[in-house]
Amino acid sequence: MNPVRCRAVRGIPTDRVADLFSRYQNRLTAYIRACLGRDYQLAEDLAQDTWTTICAQPETAPAGDEPHAFSWLAHVARQTISRHYLRTRTHHEHPAPAATPTRVSRTPSDMEVAA
Repeated sequence: MNPVRCRAVRGIPTDRVADLFSRYQNRLTAYIRACLGRDYQLAEDLAQDTWTTICAQPETAPAGDEPHAFSWLAHVARQTISRHYLRTRTHHEHPAPAATPTRVSRTPSDMEVAA
């Protein structure tokens, strides 16, 4: 993945997001993989979506050296994962329910044949 490139918004330096990216990109992707049950491709996609979300509002990003920086990133990642599952759940058709099995009654003559 290429380094994050964000536009400066309201005077917030984009180097703050770039610092977060350089410090936590691998750890964030590993965290998302652990949340998803090792779906590597989806984890990479959702990590990129997480960084896109952060770039949309860089003023909310903490400095990379703040103690809660990764906790904040993990929170944004969990929101991204939730949005992903809500999108996929609402866009996929639910399969038709399976037919209810009918009960077959056996007559005494059927039991004699089976014996």
